[in-house]
Amino acid sequence: HSRFGDYAYLFAGGLFLSGFFFYILDIGEWNTAAGYIFRYIIVTAMFSVFVLIVILVSNEVTFGIITLFALLNPLWLLMVKSIFYRGTETRSFVSWLSGPLLLISLLTAATFLTWICWDYSNEWNSVTEVEAAVRTGCAANFEDYPNCVSEDGSGNTCFYVDSSVEPEEL
Repeated sequence: HSRFGDYAYLFAGGLFLSGFFFYILDIGEWNTAAGYIFRYIIVTAMFSVFVLIVILVSNEVTFGIITLFALLNPLWLLMVKSIFYRGTETRSFVSWLSGPLLLISLLTAATFLTWICWDYSNEWNSVTEVEAAVRTGCAANFEDYPNCVSEDGSGNTCFYVDSSVEPEEL
């Protein structure tokens, strides 16, 4: 758990309740000027809370950040449409997006794979898993895994990361 990860459930509950509340109050039908402004503020706040929730649980749900990227990228492009291509039909503009979105996805995948291959410590393997557990202060679970207790009576694990070899081994 991250230090603030438990707040995500509080925010998620608030987001769910506010979404339910505005659904019951039929926020989509608030068509006055004040209703449009209030709806814009509420939707922006709810989306910001959603992004905050994803960031708070990113320690447990590691693919959340890249999912935000995949979600925000088309929204960003639609905002570009509303600012720079107002006269263009939305259907036409969206049909233009397949090329740029494919290019961005290929560049993202290539960058990620390059980063993984660049250094052995960027790979998620048993060594990086043990190092992450030590770094975050996770205690070994000897109740479920009694065979992992060191036989020397120290109460430590029966394995360690050997940093004397390259790449490091357990």
